[in-house]
Amino acid sequence: NLDLNNLDTLNILNVATEHEMLHQETLMYLFVQLPIESLRMDIIIEIDLRQTSIVSSLPENRWITLPGGQTSLGKPYNDQPLTFSFGWDNEFPRESCYVSSFQIQSHPVRNGDFLQFILDDGYSTSDWWDESVFQWIKTSDIHHPMTWTRKDNSYQVNFVLQRDIPLDFVLDHPVLLSQVEAKAYCRWISKKTGETIELPTESEWIYAMWDWSECIRDSLMSSDCNVNFRHLHTIPVKSTTANELQWQGSAFEWTSSVFRP
Repeated sequence: NLDLNNLDTLNILNVATEHEMLHQETLMYLFVQLPIESLRMDIIIEIDLRQTSIVSSLPENRWITLPGGQTSLGKPYNDQPLTFSFGWDNEFPRESCYVSSFQIQSHPVRNGDFLQFILDDGYSTSDWWDESVFQWIKTSDIHHPMTWTRKDNSYQVNFVLQRDIPLDFVLDHPVLLSQVEAKAYCRWISKKTGETIELPTESEWIYAMWDWSECIRDSLMSSDCNVNFRHLHTIPVKSTTANELQWQGSAFEWTSSVFRP
């Protein structure tokens, strides 16, 4: 029998569960990048496009001003079994920091937004990339995110168990890309708008998600938030109801902060 009031037992169970979830998450984002010829066709789910429609317009991605304030990064040590919360070693200890006022958009960058960067020769314009990254882009012959494909002069998007979904049907889904692509997009849109637009820092992101608005925290448990493997694919940003905002679900979020303990 397992003693669930024993901290060592809780640690072992949580490590096993978290470790398995890490494998599942890793498989998901690697699987979606595999070419279709590498997949077993009997597990691929055909998309019935009659059940959906082409996206005719995108919701406005408006800017929201956050006042700033205190926030906390990391997790506190806790050795009490009834309130024990698991964390990896790099998540400890908890530290406080102050976040100055900043602006953040109401939606993540969507496929339709990023398409404009591609159509404006974003992948072939060195201004948007660090020099070493741009050399890698050219050497690797990269022209779009790795979850996209291009056939017959049109783009398609791949999900975990679905392939070649016409981009027109998922323009309002959050775009899946690397951090260097996200930074390049920020530089491009900064030039277009005349504003300085950057990825948020980790502390800004945590403040926006957990300290600024209770409705954002509460939305993580709502029935339409795409977390905890609810869907094996992204969902439209307009399909959630968290005070007209969608900052969570469907994908991990990039920040500009360096990963550190």
